[in-house]
Amino acid sequence: MKLVIFTDLDGSLLSTDGFQFKPALPALKRVKTGGTPLVFVSSKSSAEIKYYQDLMGVEGPFVCENGAAVYLPAGYFRNVRFDKTVPGGGFIELGPSTAESRDWYRLLKKEFPGQIKFLGESQVEEVIADTGLPRELAALARTRQYDCPIKLENPGEGLLAGISELAFKQGFKMVAGSRYYHFLRNNDKGKAVKLLIELYRNKAGGEVLSAAVGDSPNDLSMLEKVDYPVLVQKNNREFDKRVNPANLHKIKQPGPWGWNEGILGLLDRFTEIPLILASQSPRRAALLKKAGVNFEVIVSEIKEDIPPAATPVQAAEHLAWL
Repeated sequence: MKLVIFTDLDGSLLSTDGFQFKPALPALKRVKTGGTPLVFVSSKSSAEIKYYQDLMGVEGPFVCENGAAVYLPAGYFRNVRFDKTVPGGGFIELGPSTAESRDWYRLLKKEFPGQIKFLGESQVEEVIADTGLPRELAALARTRQYDCPIKLENPGEGLLAGISELAFKQGFKMVAGSRYYHFLRNNDKGKAVKLLIELYRNKAGGEVLSAAVGDSPNDLSMLEKVDYPVLVQKNNREFDKRVNPANLHKIKQPGPWGWNEGILGLLDRFTEIPLILASQSPRRAALLKKAGVNFEVIVSEIKEDIPPAATPVQAAEHLAWL
């Protein structure tokens, strides 16, 4: 059965204090080596997600702006009609249009003057101060197409209740992310993930095993739609009690540390560790085939020069470090 992994970014694969993913590299490497689809599902803009895909060497679909749109590379799935075509692929749009989001934000500013700040109208310096993002990413974070994330200047229960009530009357649902509040209409992460699971089923010609990693209420709808939901801890080493779908697997590590542990456990349970034969030796390949071992031949291009005085053990250690 084909495994497909969906993941939140901020607070899950990425740390919230510096947006690092280095602690998750062991699991990330195994995911890529095994050819397991890894789908980023985030409140981030498409430009931000593409940046992280390129940085991590991840290809394929992604979900941006809290499920407002699903990006698919051209030809990745058959018989898919795009709502918006871009170089290399296109978007299936599930959320409100940019115009609808702007109208909603204008109403918010009118009803709650001086109490909210729209991410798209913040200066780059403000985004840097709020998020800790480097300048390049802070600029990308402002490039919203669908979602209308806000920051509350003086958050309190009364203000939250008032905004939430107004959102409900206007057909929106207010959800809390790691840093900003978001407003969803006909979209959420779960609906986008459900769509992608069905596309992966059609592509695989059968059932797929779906897994997802998240950390906040904004990820709940996604976690509810998969077979294997994983929740990582917040930076304070506590789980968000508002996130408790059925069959939840809790990892007692925050952010990318928890992501690494959770994904490695998932891979150990549901996939075979691929064997790579780093040799062109026909004899070695024949022995593995005779033993019934599935393997892939990937030959290193590094010149294997062994120090003349090296013992067999030293020679093996030397070659292992090349």
